[in-house]
Amino acid sequence: MEESYLWKSGIAQYEMRLLLEGALVLYEDGASILLRLAMKNEQYEAADALEALGFALSALREHVCELQKAHRVEAMREAEA
Repeated sequence: MEESYLWKSGIAQYEMRLLLEGALVLYEDGASILLRLAMKNEQYEAADALEALGFALSALREHVCELQKAHRVEAMREAEA
């Protein structure tokens, strides 16, 4: 039986969320040290880039969370139909 788009997209969203959560953990573990070093060495562009990367990862996680919420609503609608 061929899997539906709704099923496949749900799996893809789950995988995206896991990857993002892992990337954020790695970022949070390493970025603070790198950020401190960049500031100490007056590498302000590097510090800004690190902060922007953290912001982008967090924003992407929020988008994926919203996508997952919408997916759950649609999956519930389809199940009720």
